[in-house]
Amino acid sequence: MMREQSKADHTSVLPAFLKYASDGILLLGFLYVSLRVLYDYIAGGNSWKQGDWLINNAAGSIRRGPLGSFIISIGDLVDLNPLFVVSVIQIALLAVLFITFRLLVTKLHNPRISILLVASPAIFTIFWIADPQGSVRKELIAFSGLSLYALGAVREKSSFLWLGTALFCISTLAHEAMVLFTPAFLAI
Repeated sequence: MMREQSKADHTSVLPAFLKYASDGILLLGFLYVSLRVLYDYIAGGNSWKQGDWLINNAAGSIRRGPLGSFIISIGDLVDLNPLFVVSVIQIALLAVLFITFRLLVTKLHNPRISILLVASPAIFTIFWIADPQGSVRKELIAFSGLSLYALGAVREKSSFLWLGTALFCISTLAHEAMVLFTPAFLAI
């Protein structure tokens, strides 16, 4: 009897531990990547992580120019450094991405699969920690859009669906390679 109770206690503790471990990994990942954005801002920006966001149409129309032109216009409008504007956008999108991803994995109702997804080196949560140079690039917009879109599909909330669709469309305008995420978008 005592042995069965001990086993039951163990099986009820494991899912709670895995949930907290998942949350911890997501929180630490968000903080680490956000602090790297802050570090880049203090260092004057990174040509790949922020500079690509500021490619603009000032010297003529180019395919990645609209987003950079928009960001520079926002900076001019509110009298802020465009690098600051990019950094704020990146951290805001990181928050959206990590929160929506957390909500998605908790909808699985299986802490073992949740921790597997959160701790997978192929998912942004770990990949961006392992390769900070690959983080917060324009894929961040596509990932945020896809996560919102998926959350909208799972929760059947049209506001999330439309916001996710808008972000995904912005990502394809910001960088033509984001169109490669279209099969995932359609699959959702």
